Amino acid sequence: MGRTSYAIYLWHWPLIVLAPALLGEEPGRLDKLAIAAITVVLATATTLLIEDPVRFSPRLLAGRSPRAVAAWSLAGMATVTLVVVAGMLAADARAERERERADELAARLEACLGAGSLLPGIECPPPAGEPVFVPALADLEDDSGNRPECWAGLEDPNFHQCTVGRPGATGERFLVLGDSHSNALLAAYDSLGRTTDWTFDIAGHAGCYPTTRTLHGPGTVRDACTEWREAALDAIEGAHDYDAIIVTRRHLDEPDAERRERDVEALVEAWNLAPEGVPVLVLPDNPRMDRDFVACLESEGRSARTCAARPSPTPSRPTCSGTPRSRREMRGSSTLRRRTAPTGSARP
Repeated sequence: MGRTSYAIYLWHWPLIVLAPALLGEEPGRLDKLAIAAITVVLATATTLLIEDPVRFSPRLLAGRSPRAVAAWSLAGMATVTLVVVAGMLAADARAERERERADELAARLEACLGAGSLLPGIECPPPAGEPVFVPALADLEDDSGNRPECWAGLEDPNFHQCTVGRPGATGERFLVLGDSHSNALLAAYDSLGRTTDWTFDIAGHAGCYPTTRTLHGPGTVRDACTEWREAALDAIEGAHDYDAIIVTRRHLDEPDAERRERDVEALVEAWNLAPEGVPVLVLPDNPRMDRDFVACLESEGRSARTCAARPSPTPSRPTCSGTPRSRREMRGSSTLRRRTAPTGSARP
């Protein structure tokens, strides 16, 4: 193993990078074991068939002066560097062409993109030629629409809130709270507000959302989330001037029925902190996209419909009866520890 260790180091990374594209999904446990086995096989083969013959061949490096060996080594490194740089430049050029085509198509056929193409009276030409994606695939991974002033990272405990739509308008006001899946809708809220005279105050946190349950994570991440959730629950409890509160979070597949029920209870507890008469609108995480949907789009091209996600099952409406409790009454033992489900009517 020690003899082939450098070859293993060279081979393992390309296989890890290429595996999701070749498999069409994230590698599972057996796939990872297969990658490890293939890495060892390729490393052994290249060591015996390429590396050792070059190192010990009397016609190549063996017996030559150190200067000659150094010269050949530098030449090899220069060749590899040129190949890598050329590949990076070619990829950048391709990405730039994708962006230009996407911008041109968006400007020319804006009404034909997305749900707007389904409106009556919209005439869109059939697709022709090489498929064009809007936004460009090169930008899709980072196309979140999020804004720093509305967002707190994993270890940021601060409650950053921004306003979109039409600030100062006299129309409806909404408080929007949740994780990255909530802030992914920020651009939609902004557009909706500008066309309806509505205002949205938005605050989001990575991996964190309004709940009375302590969320899991490393110490600093958990502590930051706990402090942000305290501020979010305060915002919900003090939302007297809002017409509604909107909450969204990433859908979690919890196989344990008891833990799933506790999770629902903690969410309802948080929602029931809203002032009387202020409804809580719960947006399901829908659809749930696979992690590798960008790779699917790149490989399928015009057959990208095969990459579409099916709608998530709509969760049942959580309900309870009685009178909602205040935040102060719920602070009994320790901060945001699991408490008995509140009474009252959840307003999803």
